[in-house]
Amino acid sequence: PMPVILPGIPGIMHWSYPLPMRIKGWRNLYTVHDVLPLDPNIPSPVNGPRLRRMLDALRAAGGEFATVSDTARAQIIEHMEWPAHSVTTCHQAADVAHMGHGTLPGKFNRGEYLLYVGAVEARKNLLRLLDAYRDSGITTPLVISGPDGLDVALIDERITATAGVERLGLQNRDTVLQLIADARALILVSLAEGFGLPVAEAMALGTPVLSADVPALAEVGGE
Repeated sequence: PMPVILPGIPGIMHWSYPLPMRIKGWRNLYTVHDVLPLDPNIPSPVNGPRLRRMLDALRAAGGEFATVSDTARAQIIEHMEWPAHSVTTCHQAADVAHMGHGTLPGKFNRGEYLLYVGAVEARKNLLRLLDAYRDSGITTPLVISGPDGLDVALIDERITATAGVERLGLQNRDTVLQLIADARALILVSLAEGFGLPVAEAMALGTPVLSADVPALAEVGGE
C-alpha cells in the first residue's frame, strides 16, 4: 500500500472503503462492507482477485478492519482465511431522525405503491422480482429507484415489458426517504448483501419490509 506521510502527532485514520493506501506511523482502520466479489456465484463489477490482494496487503502493513454486520464479518474471515480477531463488527445506523420534507416524484400517492431502492443491477435479483410481480397479477404499482448497475440494460428491458412498473433514476436523499416512508412496503430480495441499509431505514420509518431470507437481511431485520 502506498505510504502517506502527514505532519503532526500520529492519529487514527479511518478509511471508509479499502484503498491501497496507509498513513505511515498511524493506526489505519479500514471498513470493508463485504467481500461478495470473492464469491463467483454473486454478480459483481468489482475485480475479486484484486480485492483479495489489496486486503491481504493492507493487513500485512498493519491495517485493522471493521465491517457492517456479523454476516459480513463471518464471510470476510472465511473467504480471506484470516483469524477471527482480525475483523470487528460495527453495524450501520439508519439516519432518518432529521428526515426532510421530500416530495414524491410522478403520480405516486402515499401507501399506494411498492418500492425497491438501490442500484439497478444483477445482484439485487431484480429480474426475478419483476417476474414475481408480473405473475402475481396485482395492480399496486412497483417503483424502482436507483442508479445504473451491472446488467442494467437487460433489467431495463424487462422493466419496460412489465406493466405497472416504473423506474426512477438516482434521487436525492430527501426524496428517497420520502419514497420509503410513503410506500406500502419496501421490497429487497437481493441474492446477497453485506448489510442492507434500506431495510433498516424502512423499519425506522415504520414501513413494512419484504426481504429475501439471506443472512445479512435476516440479521438487519431482526429475523
